[in-house]
Amino acid sequence: MSSDSHPIHPATVHFPIAFLSLAYALDIVYGLSTHPSSAKIVASIYDTAPLLGDIAKSSYYLGILGIVTGIPAVVTGVQQLLLMLKKQDLATKLQKSQNKSATVQKMHPKLKIAFLHAALNDVAIVATGNNWWTRRSIAGNAPTDTGVLVSAGLLSSLLFSAFLGGKLVYEHGVGVMRVGESNRVKAQ
Repeated sequence: MSSDSHPIHPATVHFPIAFLSLAYALDIVYGLSTHPSSAKIVASIYDTAPLLGDIAKSSYYLGILGIVTGIPAVVTGVQQLLLMLKKQDLATKLQKSQNKSATVQKMHPKLKIAFLHAALNDVAIVATGNNWWTRRSIAGNAPTDTGVLVSAGLLSSLLFSAFLGGKLVYEHGVGVMRVGESNRVKAQ
């Protein structure tokens, strides 16, 4: 899969981010185009009515593509997180600790970021899977009102998680082979 110097995770995240972002955005467009409080405003900007079926189907299939391409990203992300945990020797520190809460508080910031990043992505994949499951039997695969709200939350969550992933790579050197002074920063 990967070694410490050649991580695969950063290369596997681009397609799921793109597919899921588009799926969520199209769900939001569908919801705004069909909800009585916003439909007239959307129609005054652009008449989406003839496209609603295509918007619903596109978001549905983009969600499926996001799940399928997200699986390798999740697997390689877990592998990268396990390498980070091994380097920080967190399991041993927790076993020896009398105050596990204090030990977690002292955990390196990049591990805290990595856990939040992983949790947000896992929620996105699971929620998108649930969205697919509920929409597969709806005519035209149209999103439900609840599904539109969930997609709105997931879009912001996914983009924040992508930001956190970038922060891990560019600020903390996770998954990057470093040389010189950068080795010292990465070792922390």
